[in-house]
Amino acid sequence: MFPPSVADLEARLRGRGTESEEALATRIKNSRDEISQGIDYDSKLIGYRLVNGNLDNSKPLFLSLVEGLYPSELSCKYLLADSKIIFVLGGPASGKGTQCEKIISEFGYTHISTGDLFREEMKSGSKIGDRIKGIIAKGDLVPFQLTVQVLINAMLARPSKTYLIDGFPRSVEQAVYFEKAVMEHHVTLFYDVPQELMLQRCMKRAETSGRSDDNAETIKVRVQNYFD
Repeated sequence: MFPPSVADLEARLRGRGTESEEALATRIKNSRDEISQGIDYDSKLIGYRLVNGNLDNSKPLFLSLVEGLYPSELSCKYLLADSKIIFVLGGPASGKGTQCEKIISEFGYTHISTGDLFREEMKSGSKIGDRIKGIIAKGDLVPFQLTVQVLINAMLARPSKTYLIDGFPRSVEQAVYFEKAVMEHHVTLFYDVPQELMLQRCMKRAETSGRSDDNAETIKVRVQNYFD
């Protein structure tokens, strides 16, 4: 809620115990009138960001301020500065997801799969999801700038000390872009699988996965794109 409610403002000011009831009422009315005018001015000229001032705990309030002041890339750099990034790479059906599950059970890391994020986004029916759906349906790769934005949103939603980023980056250029936008990675795990075996695994998985992109034509394009 913004601006804060009258009840919230009254409670805070009474807590200070420095003014009369009449003075409090006048201050609150003048303050809300000025705030409303300021928001109207800023929204027309330079834009504004709202910060929830009703939060009681000082830390959530401060984090809300950080997220209000900075775009998500900078918020991610600040809020996750002490976190470690582990890139988990390999082609389709190379075993990334399976091995990530084992790492999670052993060390408790947070697994973020770009493929899972894309599928969640597509199910949501958002504009980004519709765009991703069209790209994946052709077997093409989602632009890495879009992938990084989806990753940032997921990391901010799941604060953790260590992330397993599964399926990204796919090139040095993408890694450099990610590290400029978010943070440097700690280590990379790479699962090396021959092309023919990768294709066989994908076709086998397609028998039971129920995924729209798990069909013979799309699989061949995906595997070929990976090796290209």
